[in-house]
Amino acid sequence: VLTSIGFLYHGISILHWLPSVLWLTLSGTVIFGLMSLIQLLAPTRKSASLITSILVFPLMMFGGAFFPFEALPAWLKSIGIWAPNGFLLERLKEFLIYDGGLSALLSGLPYALAMAVVFWILCAWRIRGFAGRSE
Repeated sequence: VLTSIGFLYHGISILHWLPSVLWLTLSGTVIFGLMSLIQLLAPTRKSASLITSILVFPLMMFGGAFFPFEALPAWLKSIGIWAPNGFLLERLKEFLIYDGGLSALLSGLPYALAMAVVFWILCAWRIRGFAGRSE
């Protein structure tokens, strides 16, 4: 819904809507996998919550959620572009704003899919360690 509102408000072509929604869905899957993995690797529930909270804000700041990469110093941009959310955001920005065409998303697709698969495999591996244990 918010993507549709944003498209209407900014006057972005409706032809870009479906690829954008699919990319956002994949991006959400990657970030969810990363945060789930962090939660599963922590020794306790409390520490998992603390570690995730401590990591979310720097990831958002370096990854372009708070400040666009264009406003960051070069050294910070070079870090943020390789954060999972920064990488995913830059591909979407290239597709929507810089008119990189569908190739902007397709060039990042193998990496995004690889990140999602790796995070989910690691989560499944870690969950297996909990099988049969009770807290």
